Amino acid sequence: MVKAVQVSGPTAISVVDLPRPVLTPGQVRVKVHRVGVCGTDISLLAGKLPFACYPIVPGHELAGEIIETAGESSFEIGARVAANPLEHCGRCSACEAGNIQYCEDVAVLGVVRRDGAFAEEVVLDDSMVRDLPAALSYDDGAMTEPVVIAERTVRRGGIGRGDCVAVLGAGNIGLLLIQVARLAGAGKVLVSDMLEYRLALARGLGVDRTLNASVEDLVDVGRDELGGFDVVIDGVATEQTLQQSIEICRPGGRIVIYGVPDPGALGVAVLDAFRKDLTIHTSRLYPRSYQAGFELLESAQLDLETLITTRVTLDELPSTLRDVSAQKGEMLKVLIHPQETTA
Repeated sequence: MVKAVQVSGPTAISVVDLPRPVLTPGQVRVKVHRVGVCGTDISLLAGKLPFACYPIVPGHELAGEIIETAGESSFEIGARVAANPLEHCGRCSACEAGNIQYCEDVAVLGVVRRDGAFAEEVVLDDSMVRDLPAALSYDDGAMTEPVVIAERTVRRGGIGRGDCVAVLGAGNIGLLLIQVARLAGAGKVLVSDMLEYRLALARGLGVDRTLNASVEDLVDVGRDELGGFDVVIDGVATEQTLQQSIEICRPGGRIVIYGVPDPGALGVAVLDAFRKDLTIHTSRLYPRSYQAGFELLESAQLDLETLITTRVTLDELPSTLRDVSAQKGEMLKVLIHPQETTA
């Protein structure tokens, strides 16, 4: 049996013992040493993901070591690995081009159709496994997927030297985006959020302006006081924030939506975006390669320790996730240590 944390339905979470899956050819078994909690996991617990499947073991940001293989494998027992959590067919034109996020049969580990890594062990397809560079720790490995999201979002926004950038949402991805945007050459950076402790972390990372959206008006500050932005990155993706993004974006600017949009967000004033000749991108998931993420982590230019505020065991995880969902305590990035036990 394998200890895991399972979500059986909205708000229903518990520690369970599950049968140890039998490997099929082309699969590996990974002993999970670190796994991160993502906003997607919180939405899954809250019942806010329309594409979620229950019951499911969440967890897609993982690092560990291979302890078993089946059939021919590219990996050896004992290899330190991270994971690209996208299960894909490997045969369609998108997969052949490396754009596995566009595969029509894509499934996301711990979200759609496949149990994830909130567990002592997880079974992965060979194609989902990435060798963890020797210079990187298991913490780094678990943070690779969020870093890849931030890197791709910045790239989708075409952020370059001197661009003024607004980041809406100061969760762990938002705080990574600040850092990756700076490395891409961004000039002035504003970050907005409704939680003061997150904004304090953003200030510690050197942003030029923080805005508490529960106190200040983003349009008043962003457009009227600061003169607008070349790139707006929206990780909140409500109707309100998308409308605000259009209003604070300079003519000819770019908006990148990486948060899962509310259905009501489609009611934004597209005519306003048309008049300003804005380019609106979405940034969902990532391609096969993790190389860009590994290179950023190996450069040692990202401050991860500021983001990692909480460490827990599997036994502690259900109560921690409830607290995160209720916004109790000042927790940002939660890392789980599945091989450790609660004292």
